Amino acid sequence: MIRYGVAFLMSSIFALYWTPLMRKAALQMGIVDSPDGKLKKHDMAIPYFGGVAVFIGFLLTVGVLTDFNQETLGLLLSGSIALMVGLIDDFGVLTPAQKLLGQTLAALVLVKSGTYIKLQFLPFWLAIPLTVLWILAVTNALNIIDIMDGLAAGVASIAAVTLAVANYMVGRESQAFLAIVLAGATVGF
Repeated sequence: MIRYGVAFLMSSIFALYWTPLMRKAALQMGIVDSPDGKLKKHDMAIPYFGGVAVFIGFLLTVGVLTDFNQETLGLLLSGSIALMVGLIDDFGVLTPAQKLLGQTLAALVLVKSGTYIKLQFLPFWLAIPLTVLWILAVTNALNIIDIMDGLAAGVASIAAVTLAVANYMVGRESQAFLAIVLAGATVGF
């Protein structure tokens, strides 16, 4: 349990440290979400790169405290692809089809690493497409709620803690550890 507490605290501190730096970088480069009066009703421009701060907090903590297995490396590579697709999408240059293709690629990389829905009654040929659809659904649902400060990070924190507890209870300690690191990074953000 001490390892989980250290990981949560470390990723929180890393994300807390990197968040203002990423904010400053986004403002200096003019990479901001400007209000449009329709969907984006905020008063002032909001800098992007919050996800980068969360990912750095997660990545640094995992890098320091984790032994890398195939699933962990697959998660890091898949997360890196998803982050790049998300950043490019934030710049407004991707069509919905291109964005979906990039997200699908990230999901397939994760599946290739051995991370997919594994239920006794579910055949492999069905588990793979269901896993990809699930990842796409969750990714886009989180993206949709990222219109209010703190909402996406709060939901991600709650989901990560829930996943950590559920995985710990069934003996999947490496997955529980990664989830608690993510929870720490989102809380730190």
